[in-house]
Amino acid sequence: MGDWGANLKYFKEPLNPSDSLLELGFDEKKKIRVHGGFKEYLMGSHPSHDCKYKDIKGELVELYTSGECNGYDLIVTGHSLGGALSTLMSFQLASSGKISKHLGNKPLVNISFASPYVGGEVFGEAFKMLEKAGKLQHIRVSNENDIVPVLVAMPDFRHVGINLHLDDAKDYALEYQGKRSLWWQWTPFFPWLANLSNHGLEEYDTRFKKVKTAIRHMTINDVYGNSSITKDFIE
Repeated sequence: MGDWGANLKYFKEPLNPSDSLLELGFDEKKKIRVHGGFKEYLMGSHPSHDCKYKDIKGELVELYTSGECNGYDLIVTGHSLGGALSTLMSFQLASSGKISKHLGNKPLVNISFASPYVGGEVFGEAFKMLEKAGKLQHIRVSNENDIVPVLVAMPDFRHVGINLHLDDAKDYALEYQGKRSLWWQWTPFFPWLANLSNHGLEEYDTRFKKVKTAIRHMTINDVYGNSSITKDFIE
């Protein structure tokens, strides 16, 4: 029930831009707003509350400072609510000077599965700024007829990163941000049952195996370097 509670707190909450984001040219007059439930789950609702983000970031900084993780990539992943939290976590970590200095020229990589929308239009702008600076890469995997990634909490919410969209016919599509709507992939018969069954990780694994041969030689750098996929990103 705690997970569903976080999902249902869809009101938008402000997110303060980091110094690193401002140094990249982000306009501090703009308001970054994200899903209130996801922010509260990850960062707490009050300074005195436990903050999962600070705890995880602190452990990462400690590991990097110790030298145990020198040269390692940093990859953040999750499914459903975990996918949304992984995206918000990745955004915060990628814009943190304490983390980026240890990553050097490597981007932080976020791979999310079945993630709902995380933030509004300005969040998308700030996320894209980190991508363009080479600090962040995101592959957002979604299944056709999975209802969770297409339910929009608020009118101006936007998906971020590159969408790897999997259908049930051994096919896939790669699109920057990905703008598929609920109506675009609505199942005509028993839609809720079909969509819920397509939300599970088992179905994601099944569909991924169907396209594995076609995409196995692609790297995330290849995908981000493909202008036919990232044309919206480049513009």
